[in-house]
Amino acid sequence: MVFRIHTKMKTWMQYSCVFILLVVVLLTKMIHSPIIKIPWRSKNHEQDQFHDIYTQRSQENYTLLTESSYDKAVPNNNIVDVDVEWYLADADKFDPERECPLSIEKEQLTIPTERFLIALASFPRSGNRFTRQNIYKVTLQNKQAYNEVHGLDINDTEPDRICYKTHSHGLKYIKFYTGGAILLLRNPRDAVVSYFFFTYSDTGQHDKETVKQWIRTNDTIWTNFTGRALLKWRQTNLHWINYGHRVMISYTEDIRKNAVRELARMIIFVGQMVPLDFLQCTLFTFPWISRKHLDFEPPLPEGLMKRYIDEVNNTLLSKGARPLPTYPSTYL
Repeated sequence: MVFRIHTKMKTWMQYSCVFILLVVVLLTKMIHSPIIKIPWRSKNHEQDQFHDIYTQRSQENYTLLTESSYDKAVPNNNIVDVDVEWYLADADKFDPERECPLSIEKEQLTIPTERFLIALASFPRSGNRFTRQNIYKVTLQNKQAYNEVHGLDINDTEPDRICYKTHSHGLKYIKFYTGGAILLLRNPRDAVVSYFFFTYSDTGQHDKETVKQWIRTNDTIWTNFTGRALLKWRQTNLHWINYGHRVMISYTEDIRKNAVRELARMIIFVGQMVPLDFLQCTLFTFPWISRKHLDFEPPLPEGLMKRYIDEVNNTLLSKGARPLPTYPSTYL
């Protein structure tokens, strides 16, 4: 009799262990799935119905940690992406002359029940201002609707803070962005040159020709700057890639080629869906504008730069993320 009871208990425990293991596996897959789909507004603008698309947030109960234990808390698959094919299905049918005057006046309906701090992080001169301003323009009505529904005064809040622009990359700083981060990543050759002109010319300290001459002659102002700037490029990207809670990466080169697609990835990532034609009209009105600062090849520490690029690229690959674009070996 005792033997029979012992056998039943053993069998019950075995079944219990299997059940608990299955629950753990299923929950892990739900939490760490790299595809994020957010409720979006129907293309039927008269009905304004929301589709029941599964909303997913990974590790919402993210806790603040010390630097020493931070690397243990960040999952290896913290790099995520979003599915935009369904959203961009009718992108080629866009006619700005016919749709934009009407689209601009449409009211947005994405009203989250809660908001998380999301960073728009980058090394300086990587497209952060363009991206932030267009996210603001596209989602402003969503923010206003959110504030009205939740009893907030739009005049007492910052209306552009769907995500927070930052060039900081310290671990104590990164951990506060519990909603994750969009990381804008640009070819360091272009970013460093642009950053140099921004630092010494765009702020009004020196005229552009003087700054160009420093680069042409490989002046110590230029050489000292490039060493520091390249190290900052490396640290900014590696810190966010390794320690960001939930990170979506957008390459600046891809924004230049297809801003609609990249902005679509971002607004879905931050949970601020809008009709596709509204996004297209916004970017049609405020397009990406490229500019070159130099008409000659700048002297750069090629070996150091290649080492940093390889390090960032290998880190991305180790996390299953898309590799860096193939950067040209010249500035021109």
